[in-house]
Order: sequence, then structure tokens, then C-alpha cells
Amino acid sequence: MSEGISSERRAADQAAILAKISSGVSISAACGIDQGFLDLCYAVGSNAYKEKDYTTAYRAFLFLCLHGHNNSDYWTALASVFAIQGQAFRALPLLETAWQLFPSPENAYRFAESCIRCNEKKAARELLTAALEDLDRAKLRTPLRARIAGVLKSLDDGAGK
Repeated sequence: MSEGISSERRAADQAAILAKISSGVSISAACGIDQGFLDLCYAVGSNAYKEKDYTTAYRAFLFLCLHGHNNSDYWTALASVFAIQGQAFRALPLLETAWQLFPSPENAYRFAESCIRCNEKKAARELLTAALEDLDRAKLRTPLRARIAGVLKSLDDGAGK
């Protein structure tokens, strides 16, 4: 009999968590996982990445994407695991998610890099052009602006050949 109560309680808890997630709350918030734990997972993933332990980095960053799905840094970190291993096609949708969550020039540049690696040069050109326009509108002359301009020039030079 106590097993039935436990199953009922578990079902009620799961329903409550699903209701929270359906309303837009992250899995971590719905499950009561705090930001400190997410920060620790990010540190584990980052250290594993630096040590070239891509399996551990992948697991840590995937956990973060699932639990902190609104954080563009988590998606970018997971994409970096694939990019470093020459799997730009797997990084591309992750970088697109990061860019949609936080459409910064930095995220546009990362997304465009993977687009280029996947031979999606038109998409890369559009992303980089928009990022460059944003930086120019803000009158920012940064190293990132110079990198974006350089990549755009190389894309334009390559289009004529």
C-alpha cells in the first residue's frame, strides 16, 4: 500500500515539475537546482574542455543546456565541443540557439564561423553584415569588428572566384 502512495506522490511531483516547465521555467528551477550548482557544472565542463576531455565537457555542457536552457553561454560551450572536434555541422544548430537567445555580435561571429565551415556562406555573410552594422551603429571599433570585417572581405573575395 505504501508503494502506491509513493507512486502517487511521485506522479504528482512529476506533474508539478512538468507544469512549471510548460510555463517556461527552466528544468533546474523546476527541480530546485540552484545557480551555484550550475556554475560548478560550467567549471567542470570548462576544465574538461581545456584538458581535451571532450566527453566530460560534452556531458557537463549538455546538462547545462537542458537545465539552463535560456543561457546562451551554455549553448555556445556545447557547440565548442563539436567545433573543436571538426564537427561544425553539429555545432551549427547549437550556435543558432545561442544567437537567438542573445543576438550579440560575438554570438553572430561564432555562428557565422560554423556556417562557413558547413559551406553556408550566404547565411554567414548575412549574419556578419548585420553584426557589423550593429557595431557601426554603436560606433564600436573593437578587435571583433576588425575580425568580422576581415571575414566578410574574404567571403566577398571568394565569391568572385
